Amino acid sequence: MHFSTIYPDFYADFCCKADKCQHTCCAGWEIDIDASTAAKYQQLEGELGGKIRQNIVEIDGVWQFRLGEGDRCPFLRADGLCELIRTADESILCDICTNHPRFFVTLGDYELAGVGLSCEKSCELLLADTAPLCFKMENGENLSFTELLKRLSLPASDEDLCYQAGLTADDAAFVLDCLQKTEPIDAEWTAQLARLRSEQFAVVNTFFIVHWSMCRSMAGERCFPMPS
Repeated sequence: MHFSTIYPDFYADFCCKADKCQHTCCAGWEIDIDASTAAKYQQLEGELGGKIRQNIVEIDGVWQFRLGEGDRCPFLRADGLCELIRTADESILCDICTNHPRFFVTLGDYELAGVGLSCEKSCELLLADTAPLCFKMENGENLSFTELLKRLSLPASDEDLCYQAGLTADDAAFVLDCLQKTEPIDAEWTAQLARLRSEQFAVVNTFFIVHWSMCRSMAGERCFPMPS
């Protein structure tokens, strides 16, 4: 079945910041290796092949990189660059390292492509342009957000699409109740939810809550801590 892919208008501009990134995606989470790449690593000759095999481990049938101190990928250099890419090229990467933070979701006859907001470059691209966010289909057709929703058979009224500044206390409590039901990422996540429930954060900006929770929950990263 053929899907028509739809991209946000800044999608093609995405490029990893590499050593310029302040919050690397190469640390802080498990890095699974797809079966095809794992098989390639097992057959890879030379010094690099040997080093890769020394730094991968199979857990419950899935190969992963053996993380080092601070849960860093063993091939993340001190200068923030990838030793695998610098020694070979990008073709040596496993699927998740090649694609992240790109994602693809199918909805009906369409495939929605995007870049996750756990990545600082993604956030920079999203916020760089003050013009309304637009989308592109693979055939070159441009879509506004309203047109995209109609194309996906997701009706929304003008009121639904109108920005509402800030949250009421009840709105904030509802959002926090939803977040409370998610699986905790770590102790910090639980503590920050408790702080948001405190009187100091009883009424907060909509963008702040949604942006913070999205960035943390999408990748479990600690790059967007709550202010003290």
